[in-house]
Amino acid sequence: LGMLGEGSEYDSIPYEKVECPEHLALAQDATRKSCVLLKNNGLLPLNPDTVGTVAVIGPNANNRTALIGNYYGTSRYITPLEGIQDAMEGHGRVLYSEGCHLFHDRIEWQPQARIAEAVTVANHSDVVVLVLGLDETLEGEEGDTGNAFASGDKLNLLLPASQRRLMDAVLAVGKPTVLCLMAGSAIDLGDAADKANAVLLSWYPGARGGKAVAELLLGKASPSGKL
Repeated sequence: LGMLGEGSEYDSIPYEKVECPEHLALAQDATRKSCVLLKNNGLLPLNPDTVGTVAVIGPNANNRTALIGNYYGTSRYITPLEGIQDAMEGHGRVLYSEGCHLFHDRIEWQPQARIAEAVTVANHSDVVVLVLGLDETLEGEEGDTGNAFASGDKLNLLLPASQRRLMDAVLAVGKPTVLCLMAGSAIDLGDAADKANAVLLSWYPGARGGKAVAELLLGKASPSGKL
């Protein structure tokens, strides 16, 4: 295709342009503009000065793989957890629980052991940000993925069972909850979409996408992406 061979137009790009400030700013702007607000009953934007304690829960909350999709280089990464922690510094407290594995029934030796922790974190918070979804190990081009779920395709539109159990348990606590989805394809949330106060689809938002997600949740930017 002439993209990678000798003498292509990309050979003339100086290495100093890699992760230069203007390109990083452009990437952040693209992330902010691509996130889609699927639902908001008035909970968003969160006010960092009055929101109190924020629970950040879920297997994608601090998952760097979920930031970058299938094509990427090396970079500094900012997950949604880190983005919210940075944005809330000096304002309120941020609690965290992984809650469950992305698709296995356990993180350690006991099945579903972290769900109780997630429920405790939710109970001790004023608002919950539940970060769920997929990453390149669950969806991608055939041969890219390394899972037992059809290796490159999905068997259905549901979240993995581990995440559905976590989602149901956290929503049952009854705290105001934002569902933040990180995925590259359609997801069927079932009645969880009705129970959550807001749903933000961030796709795979890039290496520093967690900062952009925090800006959207806390009102520093307005989500403008469309499906």
